[in-house]
Amino acid sequence: MTSRSAEHTIKGYLYQFNETLTALLNQSVKSRDITIEGIEDYDIDKGDLVEAHQCKYHETQKFYLSTIRKPLSLMLSHHAQSSSGYKYYLRVHFKDRENGEKLSITLKQLKEVLTYKIKKVEHKYWEDNKIQVRYLKTFLSNLEVIFCDSYDDHKNALIRNFAKILNCNLDVAENYYYPKALSFISDKSIKSSIQKRKTNKQSLLAYLNSSSTIFDHLFLLYKGKEKFISEVSKKIKRNKSFMGVKEQFVFIDLDAISSWKVEDIVGLIMKVQNKYYRICNTPWDAVPWAFVLQSKERDIVEIKKSLIRKGIKFEDGRESLHFNQDLFNAEPLKFRNGSKRLSNSSYMVKILSWETYQKYKKIIKQPEVVFAFAGIKIDSLWGIENAEIYDMNGINDLSIINQVLLGG
Repeated sequence: MTSRSAEHTIKGYLYQFNETLTALLNQSVKSRDITIEGIEDYDIDKGDLVEAHQCKYHETQKFYLSTIRKPLSLMLSHHAQSSSGYKYYLRVHFKDRENGEKLSITLKQLKEVLTYKIKKVEHKYWEDNKIQVRYLKTFLSNLEVIFCDSYDDHKNALIRNFAKILNCNLDVAENYYYPKALSFISDKSIKSSIQKRKTNKQSLLAYLNSSSTIFDHLFLLYKGKEKFISEVSKKIKRNKSFMGVKEQFVFIDLDAISSWKVEDIVGLIMKVQNKYYRICNTPWDAVPWAFVLQSKERDIVEIKKSLIRKGIKFEDGRESLHFNQDLFNAEPLKFRNGSKRLSNSSYMVKILSWETYQKYKKIIKQPEVVFAFAGIKIDSLWGIENAEIYDMNGINDLSIINQVLLGG
């Protein structure tokens, strides 16, 4: 896939989510259910009627009826099986059509677009699928084809809507609420159960007002690497998240990172320790960072062995023998010099396996700042209600993880 086609694919992906978010925010009944990835991209349940919406984004193409043959075919098939209780909306963008324009399709045009050749043999979709002509007629009476805004105009309108509803400025709407909303929709869309893919405006707004900050793979796609790092750094600076007195926990799912090496992880840990908990350079009241790593036991052991060889003292609660939460939770024995700088410490960093964390998380000291990378799910953590949370699910590029933790 070329970089240009990849960009168009990403835009199509985000455009669908933006349409879904717009539909949620526009609901006058906050508790009205919308199913994500239901019959179509999203379905609005109005009790006696379900509105099924399909979104297609074609930024570089001109419109021809044949370009929407596939979604029309699929919608027709569903209509023929269900016959009543559904209305179908095909929301499309083409470069030569105006936003808000509607397309009226006649029965003759529908038959023409559903007639095509495969290996020089003519096929009529409705006949091949045993769909009676009467269903073609009733389908057209329950179909709307609507031409929509460009990606940028649509996204900007959505962000203005967020700012209005959440009573915030455009910068906060774009860089805080919008990424969280994308994450909310993305997470819903991959649920296996259709019931779990249902949501409503009320649930979305409650999620947006929760304390976590989302900087996940969708935000990275949306912003690009450079702007992603910049936005994360600005948020960390505003929150003063790197203050040495705060309990910092870094969760990394190494199983979700391809081709990592022990020296990569050890190097990251050492750089973080050297910047935020360094002998003779750090205020004596600073606390060591904690790293919780998800990987095979032998990988965790190799990381610890490497730290020992490099002279880095760490605390792991003796997890390889029998985990002791008192040892892990206890602050290190620290010494300071005349300038109130740290002159020595009984350990420099905390290391724990994900398996041990999951088993004992309810008795492990609660973090004040949480960074969750790669495949770590925030809802699998414990005691983070009052923490500053940087949810970076899907961020599995070690160079980005390094830049985030080291301040860009």
